[in-house]
Amino acid sequence: MTPAALLLDLDGTLVDSEPVHRAAYRAFFRARGWEVPDLSLFTGRRAEDVFATEPGPWTGLDPVALTASVWPFLPGDAPQPVAGARSLVEAAVARGIRLAVVTSAGTGWVERSLGGELDVLRHIEVVVTAHEVADG
Repeated sequence: MTPAALLLDLDGTLVDSEPVHRAAYRAFFRARGWEVPDLSLFTGRRAEDVFATEPGPWTGLDPVALTASVWPFLPGDAPQPVAGARSLVEAAVARGIRLAVVTSAGTGWVERSLGGELDVLRHIEVVVTAHEVADG
């Protein structure tokens, strides 16, 4: 039986973004003169949610503005694809399975990640990002 659609997470499923994100957070915190916290706080969570709910040197600051301030520290290249990610997408498309990406990331990160070396953005019919849901 062939499924009608496949929902895929982005970070950690299609692209290996954790090293890229951690490097960006380290650079962001150091640029502000802040001690680098345990970066696992951010793994699998929206940065806005972490900044809004976790205590840290950012307490009392605007979590949306802080999140936007991390973006310039991300390298310009797309993150590395997870092994087999492109093959999975291509196999699904060849079988007529519709594809959607659901992510806690924003649209810019989705475009950068699915464009680049992975090069599968054209196959994705639906993208649901952090800005389209109330809870990450």
